[in-house]
Amino acid sequence: MIKQKILNYLANLTPFFDPENISNVFTASHIAVQFKIKRNTASLYLNELVTQHKVIKIISRPVYFLHKSAFEKQFFHITDYQFQNVSDLFANKPLNENENDLFSLIIGHNQSLKKPIEQLKMAMIYPNGGLPLLISGSSGTGKSYLAKLLHLYCTINRLIDTDAPFIVFNCAQYANNPELLTSNLFGYVKGAFTGADNAKEGAFEHANGGILFLDEVHRLNGENQEKLFTFLDNGIINRMGDTKNNIQLQVRLIFATTENLNKHFIRTFLRRIPVQVVLPDLENRTKQEKEQLIYFMFQNEAKLIQRKLSISPQTLANLKNQQFIGNIGSLENVIKNTVASAFAKQTCQDVIKITIYDIPQQFINQQFIQTTPINTTNIELDQNTDLSYLEHYHNPIYEMIYDTYIRLFTLFTNTPSSHELNHQNESKMLEEIDHLFDKLIFETQNLHYQQIISYIINHITNELQYLEQTFNIQFNGNYICAISYYLYYRANFNFQFNQITHDTINSLQQTLKKKTPQIHRLVKQLFQAIESKIDIQAQPIDHIILTLYLNKMGAFDNNGFTKAVILAHGYATASSIANVANRLLEKNIFEAFDMPIDIKPQEIANKVIDYIERHDISHGLLILVDMGSLKDIYQFLPHTITSPIAIINNVSTQIALNIGSLILQHAYLEKIIEEVIPQNIPEHNIIYPNHNKPKAIITTCATGIGTANKIKSLLTDSISSILDIEIIAYDFEALDRDKGTDTIFLLYNVIAIVGTLDPSISDIPFISLEELVSGNSNTTLLSLFKQIDRKTIQEINNRMIKNFSLERVIESVTILDSSKVINYIEQCIHHYEIITHQSLSNDKKIALYIHLSCLIERLVRNVPLENHLYQNHSQCQKISLEQIKEACSVIETVYSVKIPEVELLYIQDIIKHKTEFSKLP
Repeated sequence: MIKQKILNYLANLTPFFDPENISNVFTASHIAVQFKIKRNTASLYLNELVTQHKVIKIISRPVYFLHKSAFEKQFFHITDYQFQNVSDLFANKPLNENENDLFSLIIGHNQSLKKPIEQLKMAMIYPNGGLPLLISGSSGTGKSYLAKLLHLYCTINRLIDTDAPFIVFNCAQYANNPELLTSNLFGYVKGAFTGADNAKEGAFEHANGGILFLDEVHRLNGENQEKLFTFLDNGIINRMGDTKNNIQLQVRLIFATTENLNKHFIRTFLRRIPVQVVLPDLENRTKQEKEQLIYFMFQNEAKLIQRKLSISPQTLANLKNQQFIGNIGSLENVIKNTVASAFAKQTCQDVIKITIYDIPQQFINQQFIQTTPINTTNIELDQNTDLSYLEHYHNPIYEMIYDTYIRLFTLFTNTPSSHELNHQNESKMLEEIDHLFDKLIFETQNLHYQQIISYIINHITNELQYLEQTFNIQFNGNYICAISYYLYYRANFNFQFNQITHDTINSLQQTLKKKTPQIHRLVKQLFQAIESKIDIQAQPIDHIILTLYLNKMGAFDNNGFTKAVILAHGYATASSIANVANRLLEKNIFEAFDMPIDIKPQEIANKVIDYIERHDISHGLLILVDMGSLKDIYQFLPHTITSPIAIINNVSTQIALNIGSLILQHAYLEKIIEEVIPQNIPEHNIIYPNHNKPKAIITTCATGIGTANKIKSLLTDSISSILDIEIIAYDFEALDRDKGTDTIFLLYNVIAIVGTLDPSISDIPFISLEELVSGNSNTTLLSLFKQIDRKTIQEINNRMIKNFSLERVIESVTILDSSKVINYIEQCIHHYEIITHQSLSNDKKIALYIHLSCLIERLVRNVPLENHLYQNHSQCQKISLEQIKEACSVIETVYSVKIPEVELLYIQDIIKHKTEFSKLP
């Protein structure tokens, strides 16, 4: 169907959409030419796709059309389908995608301040003016600083106008004078009290459109706190002396206190403040953060006095081990006094030397006992010093890691384009990583850390083995040991980079995400699973290192690809085309055969046959030829092949690149022909095997190939050893997308599909996993096996009963104790039936047993499902989801997990529909 082909065409091109330089390939005119149809016909199909919410329409001149889901994968999620122009489209980009994130530059933003910063952002970003925010923490922890930063954050991210006010109101000044508080906070009208000769605006009106920061709010008594209720509830105030005229304001409120919330605030006041943030004391922050703060404050003083500082190691050691009751504020004052003392003695020196004698005497740590060697050389810094370097100074291992980072950044910034990574620089990056990993493994053996490294290796081994099954891949080489050593040393030290380096890291990470999306996704899931287990907070640089390294280890080789060769007359014609295509594709896709002009077709065919015998062509073989007799070699091949072969005439570099690109996308042979032929119009032939195709049963699962493989094992034990039927695990998305046109259906006589969700392939029966468990499918399954005797049928049936018992299935698809899991899930189902006053059918109960057991394992491993078709509409199903969550509370309690909303939606699918992971209408 033309409309579906147009949709596929847009899906392939949308990832290359450039908003700065829009190609006409996204216009109805170009699409009409591409598919040889009239422009108004193309426009009709495109607008139908927009109505079906599959395509985005940009109403500019000319009008552009983009594939919605492909756009969202490449750029960001959107809810609308028509936009006036490209700027209107990109105005929908989420804040956390385009924000100038000031908080990423705060020391501790990814450690002790990570959760507080997330809460601060949440309060500001929330629609309709944000949420009231209360920041609590001891004096000197940074409450006022963060409030000012939030104002800047809101202006930069267009949450408020760039000239929006930031009003500070210190409540301590009005603690004992309620009337003065009211008049200054809310304003007053003329005659409100003696001396009120004119009306006056209060702090609230001055802050309209911006932020009002109420500091030391604990100094307000209960009566004064209640005066804020009207605004907190309705967003209105009344000036003092005027109870009739309400003033509607748009003000973001930030409160700050140093005191215990329960002692100084009335409960009705706290209830009206949904976001309450607690800042940690300096002594409760990590040693690394304290060290970073010390360097940062010394650098600030170096900027003020315009001199380089040379700080003795004894000075730094003393400050690092000193307790500062006044927190960051106290530390800042001590360092300012220390630098001032040294500067007063050395005003004529270019380098100011700072010693322990410059520290104020009351801050000399008399109790400090040195347990580690103090460095013998001074630390020197000025306003341009990279503080990240100082943090690992004198530690050879951290210095080694840091230097590797810098070399990687330098290699990346030296690429021709900041959005690309050429092959040469990528190879050099991999050399740097290999060199670092070798040193970490072989030059640190004298350290006594082997036990904890073994601990890390065990966890990474388990998680990567699980991910290899999930992604249906296998890495090459002894990679786990190298990764474990790296993560061990990284866990002991976090690097803080300046803004320029920070931008480089983000750019490199995005480049790798586009270039190796599968590896990027695997690394992301790996860190999600192991962060809490090995106590490491992964940074973007860690994602970069592992993505580069695992990609180099050959995780995704050519085993699953359609094979391709180029045959051409001439001394090096085929080799030239193959070399150019392979280099540009950055993968060895094509093998070349250069042929003499007078070679006979039979001789060429013999070379192809030899290639077939040496390679796995189960996914098909593409032969690209140049001219003449080469196209006739198909006459010599049909009796020697077991897989489909396509021969395409008039090969060129462009055709090779188009084909290679589709091969890298795991496109099957027929799809490649369909895509390439309309563009280049070369002659072609497709040869299919002429032997009887072997029978096969496909196993599949919506949650990934890993579970499909486990179902395959169960089915193999039941059937394959008795009957000559192959059991094949296959990707569900490919089955659902291609509807039986995959190469596997050309190679095998597929008699059934077994899994958790029906891909709806015509003429091929589907048997659900819950049907196998319940025994309802045995008749259907056995009816597929023709001409077998009663005894064999009985043996197969007995094995099916044994292998597909509920307990055996749960044991196979999870690593959990099946008897305990079944017991807990039974409690969930029983609880759900009680609170909803309904009885679930047996098939739904069985589906829930299987699904919930897999759900528990996903949550224990910290790799939950990420999205659901109707996740954005879950508010409409709030009561139903709350009932499911309440019923499943035993799972959350026993396994110490939290079931996210997306998982609740899938559970709801099972309850409302027939099979696990059912599609919503």
